[in-house]
Amino acid sequence: MLHRAAFVNGMGVFDTDTEAAVLRWAADFDLGQETGLLAVAAERRDRALRVLVGRSEGRLVRKRLKVTPQWRMAIGVGNRLNPYEIGVSLHGTYGCPVIPGSTLKGLTCAWARECGIDRDDAERFDRIFGLPRVRVATETAEGVSAPVDGDSAAKGSVIFLDGLPVDGPVSVIRDVVTPHQQPYYSPSQRQAPGEHHQPIPSAFLVVDGGAFALDFVGPDEDVAAVARWCATALDELGVGAKTSAGYGYLSVREGQP
Repeated sequence: MLHRAAFVNGMGVFDTDTEAAVLRWAADFDLGQETGLLAVAAERRDRALRVLVGRSEGRLVRKRLKVTPQWRMAIGVGNRLNPYEIGVSLHGTYGCPVIPGSTLKGLTCAWARECGIDRDDAERFDRIFGLPRVRVATETAEGVSAPVDGDSAAKGSVIFLDGLPVDGPVSVIRDVVTPHQQPYYSPSQRQAPGEHHQPIPSAFLVVDGGAFALDFVGPDEDVAAVARWCATALDELGVGAKTSAGYGYLSVREGQP
């Protein structure tokens, strides 16, 4: 519904009343998540990872974190894959909310860089996250050196899989952001800011309950490090948008694969 349907009037303009109805449906019915379908998806994930790890002859291990939102989580706000620009990250097949693996990898990498791991243990950092990866500019006696790319291409040693709902559907609600100076920010209007401008609320969807399973696969030592870094990053940095307003912070505990 969110990705493929667009409701317009006779003039070809989006019908905002229908858009509001779609959002109400999404919140009232948690995007149509079905407990049985989620259980089947989780079992397919488990079976695929068991086969992958089993075929590695001991070279790969699997580790799972189970995470729950401490308040609300807004992932995919910048997603423009649907006609109404309702940003929420959804599984392409099952339609349920997900935490993309690319988001988890980026967050974990950002936390590792903030802690200086890319400088203190560059070899492990490059091995885990892969190359080429842009280096952070460093200060030398001659001045600040320009960022440079990695020396050679290589994939990361750890696979970050999408976080899927676990133990049933996750809760979805409507949230709102209200720009107060839209004519000022609009390139087509270019009006000076003023208190007479009307606030224009814009609704979007957020996750505010339930649990997700995060799975990592790779060499034992690297997977242990990634799980530790990711857990800390989710608690300290938060994931997704609006973290400065309290969104996106997750409680983490180890899960049973």
